Amino acid sequence: MTLKSMSFVFGLFLTAMLTMSTLSLFAETYKDGLRCTSPEESADHVVHFCTKVIDSGDANGEQMALAHYHRGRAQAALGNHSEAISDYNQAITYGYESSMILCDRGNAYGALEQYDKAAADCQRAAEENPEQSTAWSSACKWYRRDGRPTEAEAACARAKALDPNCEVCTSAGVTVTE
Repeated sequence: MTLKSMSFVFGLFLTAMLTMSTLSLFAETYKDGLRCTSPEESADHVVHFCTKVIDSGDANGEQMALAHYHRGRAQAALGNHSEAISDYNQAITYGYESSMILCDRGNAYGALEQYDKAAADCQRAAEENPEQSTAWSSACKWYRRDGRPTEAEAACARAKALDPNCEVCTSAGVTVTE
């Protein structure tokens, strides 16, 4: 075998090894991504797997947004509301802005007793998706806690129109006249 052909064989071998290594990393990131977004994983596991996806450097913008969003939801479930807000903000930075993320961020603000921010996020979520009763009912709850009964009643009326059995509106102490 000549030096040129040995060099060629070595180049093919090296390319194959690098390709297999890269595919292995992508496969691992893919598996972590599935576990990051799985509703069957515990909140601790979701935080772990989403962090792996975020730290991997292999995820594209959409994957990063989803990883931050799901990690934020898991952080909120664990009571880590400041961390959840940070992740929701990152998800928005990566372009994952939806009424659901605004409502989740609003609820995290509410858990931190930042009721004005909570109400604003949930109101914006409700306006972006007017058929989402949960956003209206969350806005109702946070307006009520922020001492804004007029806004609370208006948001609750919208929630009750979409869901006549809206428990949040009833438990928030807002009476909606029909």
